[in-house]
Amino acid sequence: MINYPARGIGATTVERLVAAAQARHAPLWDALRGAIAGPGGTEMLPGLAAAIPREEGDPEPREVDVGGVRGATRNGIIELVHVVSELAAALASGADVVAAARTLIEDIRLYDDLRAAAGSLAAAQRRIDNVEGLLGSLAQFAQKARGREALAEYLRRLSLETSEDREDAGDRVVLTTLHGAKGLEFPVCFLIGIEEELLPHIRTLQPQVTDVIDRRMPSAGGGDPDGFAGGAGALPRGIDAEHASDISEERRLCYVGITRAQRKLYLTRACQRVQRGRPLPRTPSRFLLEIPDELLEVRDIAEEARQAVPTDEVKSFFSQLALDD
Repeated sequence: MINYPARGIGATTVERLVAAAQARHAPLWDALRGAIAGPGGTEMLPGLAAAIPREEGDPEPREVDVGGVRGATRNGIIELVHVVSELAAALASGADVVAAARTLIEDIRLYDDLRAAAGSLAAAQRRIDNVEGLLGSLAQFAQKARGREALAEYLRRLSLETSEDREDAGDRVVLTTLHGAKGLEFPVCFLIGIEEELLPHIRTLQPQVTDVIDRRMPSAGGGDPDGFAGGAGALPRGIDAEHASDISEERRLCYVGITRAQRKLYLTRACQRVQRGRPLPRTPSRFLLEIPDELLEVRDIAEEARQAVPTDEVKSFFSQLALDD
């Protein structure tokens, strides 16, 4: 988060900070403090020396001379130190770790940045949902402890899981999202839930609150009976340019998933799913239907399972049930 959102702290400055910290065998935090030492720096942050409250066993802070940090870069470091200081002080006083995290998200305007950087409303919402999922997992630890203890336990558990993942680098199943799979390849891939409302996601298929402009142009007499002017680049009724862009983004995600497979690719879908206790029929994804038939080997697993059980065994099973009654 040293330069996210952008604070004018470039890669060169980060390298200087890291080098200065390593030279003094000090944490990066001490280098940040050293970079803003002097007029207009530390005195702007009341209590900076104790911004990260120390506990028994914590190392003593060290003086790190970075030097030469001026202008917008120095102001950016001051802003960063201020944000981290307030967060650390809140956690040290026993504040709820989830509430503190939400305050941080609001202070750095994270969701605004995600919306601005995303190519569509759907893409932005997915990224926001990922952050909310992280906060949800953090909340589980907040029920057992508060403040620094909760955050420390959460980070310890994450570190443990990461090290276990590295140790189990042999044959294993990797569960990931389409976004997380970008840049990776696997000998065998399973893409599950290739259905309408899942891929493409239901959010890309339903009108959004912000969709207030109808981008369709009525035909000028004798045209389409539905009042839609066709032609190059025309969109069907009910699909505006933003929806088309959202669906294109979903199509690109599907392509990412398909191209992760090196040797074998399995695409699966359900014929029905249970929602609120009711079975609901499912429709194959439009992306699945766009794949040429000659490239697919279609199998009905449910039907194969039914045929695998001999009829006489089924009759015997139900007969036994009747006898038990």
